[in-house]
Amino acid sequence: HFRFVMPGCYCTVPGPTGRASFHGPGDALTAALIDLDNGTTTATAALGSSQVHDAYRRLSPDAVVLGPARRPAELRALLGSLVGHPPRHVGGVDLWLPAR
Repeated sequence: HFRFVMPGCYCTVPGPTGRASFHGPGDALTAALIDLDNGTTTATAALGSSQVHDAYRRLSPDAVVLGPARRPAELRALLGSLVGHPPRHVGGVDLWLPAR
């Protein structure tokens, strides 16, 4: 009963091998965000995926917030490109308010 939609999830679910996985199945954007933070891809590579762009457009967020992360520069680069402008730094997080 959140007042907002949040992509992806933080839960333990069966992974493809049957072992527990911390993240449930997500879309290309969620996967890119996780992979960026884990250091297994780059913002440039993620931005080359039409599926990442499509997932962002489908989500159509009113706000994008980036809090503490292991690789904030890569995440900021991806999100800034998807939103179309740099974030504002507010209260310890990066905040984008996409144009409507």
